[in-house]
Amino acid sequence: MGFDGYTVIIRCLGQHSHLNDFWLEKFTLNGHSNSVTCVTWSPDGTKLGSASADTTVKIWNALSGELIMTLEGHSDWVVGLDWSPDGT
Repeated sequence: MGFDGYTVIIRCLGQHSHLNDFWLEKFTLNGHSNSVTCVTWSPDGTKLGSASADTTVKIWNALSGELIMTLEGHSDWVVGLDWSPDGT
């Protein structure tokens, strides 16, 4: 996983018959309107959370890359993100 500016890129380990293992792009998470500051996995591994300087947190389906919800209401950059142990 990596992020570049406003985009989060999810990569998974692939296998090619004649090459060593390599990373393949699985999907790209687009949606923030300013820099992504933090990305975290939910405890069960089914969701990703991304925080941004656009004052939002976005929750994504980690298997499909689909946006589940956008959390708004912060008055400034969101620079950290954590999950409760039960994944909420």
